[in-house]
Amino acid sequence: MQRIPTTNVRGKGIDLNMKVLSINTSSRKNGNTAYACKVLAEAIAGADGEITHFDICKMDISPCKSCYACEVKGRCVVKDDWQKIHDALWEADALVFGTPVYVLRESAWARIFIERSVSLISHVEGLGKKGKTMYEAMREFKEEHPGEDYGMPSIRLPGGKHLYLVVTQNSPITYPAEQIMNYLSFIFAIVGCDIKRQWIITDTLESHDLKKSLEKDGLPPKVFSNL
Repeated sequence: MQRIPTTNVRGKGIDLNMKVLSINTSSRKNGNTAYACKVLAEAIAGADGEITHFDICKMDISPCKSCYACEVKGRCVVKDDWQKIHDALWEADALVFGTPVYVLRESAWARIFIERSVSLISHVEGLGKKGKTMYEAMREFKEEHPGEDYGMPSIRLPGGKHLYLVVTQNSPITYPAEQIMNYLSFIFAIVGCDIKRQWIITDTLESHDLKKSLEKDGLPPKVFSNL
């Protein structure tokens, strides 16, 4: 885990001693998405908060293996850097999650995060069949409730975590970013996060475009007011 340097935009913070986890899923560790995550994290944490920042592109994280061992073990069993993210998620009070728009979709790194976050919920526990494997639980459910939907999974992540979403793109047209934002909001709601702010950033072609824009125009009040 890496402590990020101050960017001199710290606000009052939404709570004293707030632990904020910032996750950049861009392939650039020093690009606009990473900078947006850090700026927003510092505003949330305030002067007394603690910030942990991850650039997933620099971490050893594989896609989900679809082994469903997390249903039995209670967490993902793959021994890579997801374990660091998992532990940081559990400890954090607030999460800042950012992705750029790549070919009208979230980044591949964001997709890997989403896949691995399946360990934060439990379909087995949601079906009331704790201790069963995924296959046993769903087979039994189909036999007991033919034609019915499985319903919502059980949430494992401790409740009350504030979520702040960032989507950046180089186009001035917001439609692709809006679609991704809606998708991310849905996914994070499923794992139990409380969505607080959404920040869509356009016209970010060069890696420092956002920094220049904020220096010129200041922080957007719609996102940063009352932080």
